Amino acid sequence: MYTLPHLVLGVFYLFLGALGGSFALKTLMALHKSPEMWRSQRGIWLPILIGMVFFAIGGVIHFGEHSFWMAPEADLLHEIVIVMGFSLFTVGVLRYSYLQLEYYRLKCEAIGKIQLPESIQQESQ
Repeated sequence: MYTLPHLVLGVFYLFLGALGGSFALKTLMALHKSPEMWRSQRGIWLPILIGMVFFAIGGVIHFGEHSFWMAPEADLLHEIVIVMGFSLFTVGVLRYSYLQLEYYRLKCEAIGKIQLPESIQQESQ
């Protein structure tokens, strides 16, 4: 039967999956309207959406494993689903991090290439 920590953990998985999944889905729908943004950011938001779906499924399996499907397979399935959800979410975060670092590098390169002529620099001082 349910104990309080199991109930809280199941609710957490469901809440995280529903909230994160709804935001990822809304973001993907908005990005789909802009082809250039869709190409660059679907690799971020699609793994996050799928990861959040796995978290929600993990929450349902967690409730089921403690109420009507009390088998070792249920616990194993729950753990596999949660690890898959976490892994996909991590892939999305790592892709976002890579894009931001690449953007920052390109921005610094562009600023470094832009130099004011010396006559303008002397007038501004």
